[in-house]
Amino acid sequence: LELGGKSSMIVFADANLDDVIESVKLNLCVQAGQMCVQGSRLLVHDDIYDEFVDRATQAVKGIVVGLAPEMDTELGPLISEKQMLRVLSMVDEARQDGCVVLTGGKRADQPPLDKGFFVEPTLIAGATTSLRICQEEIFGPVLTIQRWNDVEQMIAEANDTRYGLAAGLWTTDLISAHSVARRMECGTVWINGYYNFKAGAPIGGYKASGFGSEGALETIKYAYSHSKSVIIKAGTSQH
Repeated sequence: LELGGKSSMIVFADANLDDVIESVKLNLCVQAGQMCVQGSRLLVHDDIYDEFVDRATQAVKGIVVGLAPEMDTELGPLISEKQMLRVLSMVDEARQDGCVVLTGGKRADQPPLDKGFFVEPTLIAGATTSLRICQEEIFGPVLTIQRWNDVEQMIAEANDTRYGLAAGLWTTDLISAHSVARRMECGTVWINGYYNFKAGAPIGGYKASGFGSEGALETIKYAYSHSKSVIIKAGTSQH
């Protein structure tokens, strides 16, 4: 089922930035961002924000946009012209709201891509949680970046969306990771990675991301079976 999501990727000050940047590229390129589970909101700790933005921007600029048969292609087209125009309109609206497009944000129009519905991989800084770009599914190769320095406020902002599908956490401190994971209002939390699906694990979400746990033992056991209580009065004969 289509679950709907506006998933966050939370980067702590002690994160391995190489791993985070690989996940950033993955979230832009997998199905050109047309995934309900896409990690479309980056929340990056203030201590490493500037370094991360510089490195991520350079990495995203290097993503190869191209045709599917080409061996070096990393990012393909969107499904339709309508979807391409929707994605570009959301980027333009973010600009009008005061956000900064670090890279991308335009249609890829060099031949032969000008005949398709290609959008450049896009990073947007300066977004705030209340903006449409941080609240609605984009379904395209677009990620926003926000900075944080207070854990409580960061958790509140990460959860401040009607969706609750997934989240990614990057930190070497597993105690912090588990503490934050418990408080994330979503069905799946990945630590130091993303798209790490495990066979048999439920993939359902919270809130408007509600359905999708089919195939998991938890669902088979509880959703597709009937429970029954049998209560016997003490002292009843066994015969």
